[in-house]
Amino acid sequence: MLSIQEATVKLLRTYERQKGDWLALELGLEGASRWPLSLSLSPPSQAEAGADFPKFAETVGQWGRTRLPGEIVWTERNWSVYGTQRMPKSLVLRGPEEVAGWVGLRHVWLSAKERALAVGRRHPTVLGALCGHFDDLAGYRDEDFERVVLFLDWLDANPSSGYYVRQLPVPGIDTKWLETRTRFLSSLVSSMPGHDGDERDFHRLCGLKKRPKNINLRLLDSELRQAAGGLDMVSSPAGQLALLPISPRTVVIVENLETGLAFWDLPGTALLYGHGNNLSFLGELPWLGGAGRTFYWGDIDRAGFLILNQARAYLPDIVSVLMDEATLLGYRELWVRDDSQPKTVARLTGAESDVYRGLVENRWGRDVRLEQERLNWSLVWPLMEKLVGK
Repeated sequence: MLSIQEATVKLLRTYERQKGDWLALELGLEGASRWPLSLSLSPPSQAEAGADFPKFAETVGQWGRTRLPGEIVWTERNWSVYGTQRMPKSLVLRGPEEVAGWVGLRHVWLSAKERALAVGRRHPTVLGALCGHFDDLAGYRDEDFERVVLFLDWLDANPSSGYYVRQLPVPGIDTKWLETRTRFLSSLVSSMPGHDGDERDFHRLCGLKKRPKNINLRLLDSELRQAAGGLDMVSSPAGQLALLPISPRTVVIVENLETGLAFWDLPGTALLYGHGNNLSFLGELPWLGGAGRTFYWGDIDRAGFLILNQARAYLPDIVSVLMDEATLLGYRELWVRDDSQPKTVARLTGAESDVYRGLVENRWGRDVRLEQERLNWSLVWPLMEKLVGK
C-alpha cells in the first residue's frame, strides 16, 4: 500500500507533467474534462500486510488522520489471520487545485491561473502560449510579471515601432531584462496579431531595431590606410566595412581584442580581431575574397578550434597559426582552465584535429587552455612577419 509520502511523489510527477495542459483546460482552451483523477493506493493482500503488520497499521492510521484535499475511498478486507481490516483503496482528486494542494503547490497553481486570466482578458491570443510556459507564468516576481503585461500592451499598440530597446517607453524594460526572457516573450508575441509567428529573431518579431554589432578592423599597411581615408582602426557594422575600397593581399583574423591591438604594421595586411565565436560577418565582406592568403590565430582550447572550424565555413583555405601541439606544450606554465564544451567539428586539418582531440580527451591534462595573449610577443611577432612576408 502506498504511504502518504509515496502518493505525494506520484502526484508531484503527474502535476509537473500535466500542469500546463490542466491550465489550458481550466481556461477553456481544450475540450473534455479529465477529472476526477483517481490514484490507486494499492491496498495489500493479507500476506503483504503480514510481512510488516505494524507498518501496515501505521500507514492506515496516517491515511485516516490526513487533512489534505481530496477524497479517500476506503475498502474492507476480511482476513483469516487479522480479521476485518479497513484500508484506503484510492485517492480521488477533483481538480488541479486539489492536486497542487496535495503536493504543497496550491499557491503556485492559483498564482499561475490568476495571472493567465488577467493576461487573457487583455491579450486572449497568448493564452495557449502561456500554458506552455507554466513555470515562467507562475515563477516570475510580481513586478517582473507586470512588466511582461506592460510590454505586451505596448507591442499590441505598436507592433512595428522600429525603436531600439532602450527607447521603449515601458517602465522597467531594458536590454538586460529582455535578454533573460526572450524565449518566453517570443512565444507570447508570436501569438499576437500583427506579429509574424514564424519569425525567429526576437527584435524583428517585436518590430524593434537591433543594436548593430560593430566589426573591428585594423589596416596594417599605409596604402590600405590611404584607400580608407587614412584610417588605421575601424569599428563599424559589417555592411559599412563591406563598402571600403580596399584590396588587402593578406587577412589575419585573431580571436581576442588585446591581441589585435598589439599588432604592428604588416605589408598589404588587414586584421580582423576581437570577435570570439561571432564570425558570421565574414560572409559579408567582399574584399576578403580577393586576399591571396588568410590566417586565423585563436586560443589553444576547445572553443578556439570550434571558432577556426566556423571561420573555415566562410574561408575554406584559411591557415591556422600558433595553434599546434608544440606551441601548447611550450607554454605549459601559462595554462589555465578551459570551461567550454566539446562539439563536433568537420573542417579541421589532420594536425588541427589531433590537437583538438587531445584537448577534448585531456591528453595533456584536464581542461587545458592556452590563451593567445600569453604567448611571448618577442617570439610571436617575427613569425607573423615571416608568414606575411615583410
